[in-house]
Amino acid sequence: MKVRGVVKGKTIVLDENLDLEDGEKVEVEIRAIEESSKKKYGFKPIISGGGSRTTNDLVNEIREYLGI
Repeated sequence: MKVRGVVKGKTIVLDENLDLEDGEKVEVEIRAIEESSKKKYGFKPIISGGGSRTTNDLVNEIREYLGI
């Protein structure tokens, strides 16, 4: 059986209902069907010592927002 869905944090929301009872044990294999935007564009903060300074807290906040 192949079913598609969308990741929402630790949950995967499926596009259709499964013909399984609640509480049944299953084995799941996960494969992304399209390249993640994080992989396409990447994100590496640039912190320069000349002029403005970016704190680690701000960098961590940006990473958390982007989910990386």
